[in-house]
Amino acid sequence: YVNICASITAFVTAFPERMSEYKSLVVPLIKIVSSKTELVRKNAAVLLARLAIDEENGKVMRANHGTEVLVSLRH
Repeated sequence: YVNICASITAFVTAFPERMSEYKSLVVPLIKIVSSKTELVRKNAAVLLARLAIDEENGKVMRANHGTEVLVSLRH
């Protein structure tokens, strides 16, 4: 899972115009970030934050409390 998240993160970084194609991953990533630990959580959080740069993905993330989940990792 860690490698998949890292690969998608690298892909959408290189091709930001394709971020909207990954909107379906936003909700599952929020669940993973809120329930997993260590590297899985870190890589899922990085991908979630990267995908949220896209306006539509950001709307989905905010509607599903993804911002709160990411902020909670700082504590």
